[in-house]
Amino acid sequence: MSSVSVVIPTWNRSKMVVQAVEAALSQTRGPSEIVVSDDASPDDTVAALSRISAQDPRVKVISQLKNSGGVPNWNSVIGAATGEFIAWCSDDDRFLPDHLEASVGFLEQNTEVDMVHSGFLNFLEGSKNVESLQEVTGKSEKCAFKSDRITRLHGVGIMRYMIKHYTWPFHPSTLVFRRSFWLKVGLFDPTYQLADTDWFVRAAFEGIIAYIPRYSVINRRHRDNWSNRVGSIRMQQEVNAIMTKAIVRASGVSGSARFATAMARWQWSSQYQFMLARLFVARSRAGMPEIAIEAADEMLRSFWVFRSVISRAIWRSAAERVGRCLAWLQIHAFGGMAKYNHVGEFTPK
Repeated sequence: MSSVSVVIPTWNRSKMVVQAVEAALSQTRGPSEIVVSDDASPDDTVAALSRISAQDPRVKVISQLKNSGGVPNWNSVIGAATGEFIAWCSDDDRFLPDHLEASVGFLEQNTEVDMVHSGFLNFLEGSKNVESLQEVTGKSEKCAFKSDRITRLHGVGIMRYMIKHYTWPFHPSTLVFRRSFWLKVGLFDPTYQLADTDWFVRAAFEGIIAYIPRYSVINRRHRDNWSNRVGSIRMQQEVNAIMTKAIVRASGVSGSARFATAMARWQWSSQYQFMLARLFVARSRAGMPEIAIEAADEMLRSFWVFRSVISRAIWRSAAERVGRCLAWLQIHAFGGMAKYNHVGEFTPK
């Protein structure tokens, strides 16, 4: 049977990462090893993981002497894995029991496929200080599948895919790939905070990615989610940079792909502006004018039609006025601010 490595980078989440390890150990197809790399956590993460490792030698703990800032630790944990297949798991998520059996089994049966990803359940945490999986409480919801059938992605098709699934193209904790494929695509790029998205796009140019319509992991939503700390505007800018780079790469492809690339460039520009406009409206209504104005500034910066005919001062003044109107309407006409009480706790700013 093929060897499987589960890799989990972690920082300052001792209880959650222990639960992620427990879920990986409880798989119907057990992993050959679980490699956890701690990024110099100030809490008791290493001690908690060492206790598990003492009981089960499949759990291997790496301790970084100095905090890397995140992405270099992601590279370290995969670099330490030895399995033929690698299953990624974020430290605040956890696998459903048959995740490895289904995902690795698919790759074994479809040797032309290099990586798979799948669906997930959102789980809104009721408490974040629980000691074991049995104590975790909250509300779960099924996230819609991207397709009701197995679909494959390769090459310039990644652009259409990213445009269609802009808001969440994949869940990192559902990724299972061949170790040889990781070596082919290369490391996560630490210049991006969304380095996993950049890697996913690059991977599509190097091999075949399959989407399996099944629920594989539990995505835990809590106030300390990593995406909350990145920031909405920064995330939009990074995705735009990633897609711009992909379009440039695809433009070098000969034949009919050139037309598809030109269409993707136009579609992506339109999609990006639309998402920025949505962000401006949402943050204005939520009473976050600073973030709303950042979205408006990015709209002007990234769209040459606006930039060529409107000065930044006029644009910003108009955006501030529209934002104030939207905030007033939310309070007096759209039901008040109750729906935004959770903003900053479970959704990215």
